[in-house]
Amino acid sequence: MVKLSSRDIFTSLGIGVFGFFLYQILSFSALARIPASMNAVLVSSSVVFIALLALFSGAVMLATLTAITVGFTEIIIAGWSNFLLMVFLGLTMIGIAYPLWFICLKRLPASHASIYIYLTPVFAVVLSLIILHERFSWLFWVGGVFILAGIIITNKFASGRSSNY
Repeated sequence: MVKLSSRDIFTSLGIGVFGFFLYQILSFSALARIPASMNAVLVSSSVVFIALLALFSGAVMLATLTAITVGFTEIIIAGWSNFLLMVFLGLTMIGIAYPLWFICLKRLPASHASIYIYLTPVFAVVLSLIILHERFSWLFWVGGVFILAGIIITNKFASGRSSNY
């Protein structure tokens, strides 16, 4: 059985961790620059359409930036396997996760839903432990306990305040 670490996966993608986060930032910066005339269309559109628009615009901006910085030959040499992995990351991150997040925002106030964003690093550590068989120091686990404690404490205080309104 081949064991992959998170570093091996990002290295095989050819984009690295920086490229992955740059892709996410470019996706939403593209949506932030939408002209006011398109704003009415987006308000009436479904969250899935908006997420797919973010996926497409982020991919176009990342491909353009990659072509400018390293040239088109690097993009062609990367091959289909790397392209499919990048599409998979884009679809799971933007095509699935963000529509679910928008649905949560419809059902919960933003102040309550935003607290759960802090669970992301906890899930990342647990999944890398299960899938990639990585080992972590005690400092990671202490951090996870602090994150969970912060979420519990915040929810207790938030539920107490919301009953006062």
